[in-house]
Amino acid sequence: VSYAGFSPNGKYVLAATMDSSLRLWDYQKTKCLKTYRGHKNEKYCSFSSFSYTSGMWIVTGSEDGTTYVYDLQTKKVQQVLKGHKDVVISVDAHP
Repeated sequence: VSYAGFSPNGKYVLAATMDSSLRLWDYQKTKCLKTYRGHKNEKYCSFSSFSYTSGMWIVTGSEDGTTYVYDLQTKKVQQVLKGHKDVVISVDAHP
């Protein structure tokens, strides 16, 4: 695990792992609820964030120089933001 953070409501934990996946956990039941894949995370610690602007999203950086936005419920990649020339290791979303 390279990163772990609580959801805004405190009920879930989002964990990034070095196998290029994010996992959403119900930590009280110790159960993985969803797995998000598409971004690259094999070498660096990459921070992720929840976003609740006009929907519910997971936002994460990628080692290919992009930022991925996943739909929290469907796990689908909603958007890939390009423009960085190097690894994106940290993101934040408001709100």
